[in-house]
Amino acid sequence: MDQIRVDQQNLPKKERYGIGELLKTIDLKRPTYYDERKRIINKNDKYADVKVVIKEIAEKDKWRGSYTYGYRRIMPLLEKAGYHRLKLLYVA
Repeated sequence: MDQIRVDQQNLPKKERYGIGELLKTIDLKRPTYYDERKRIINKNDKYADVKVVIKEIAEKDKWRGSYTYGYRRIMPLLEKAGYHRLKLLYVA
């Protein structure tokens, strides 16, 4: 998306594609686009340490190569490890 806009920078404004047209073409909502741009620019992941702990918990209890622990099993183990639930509301 950004590359298309950079490529068209030298064109007159009337000949450029608008951001709305491009987003509609790829079926992406405007807020999603701007959230992703912000995420890419801000490379600091504030949940990186929690994700490592979740990965370790999930790796311990793999069964036949599949992860078997879901949210309800992982959350109590995270709380035992010292991660408070309110801090984790938006971990993906």
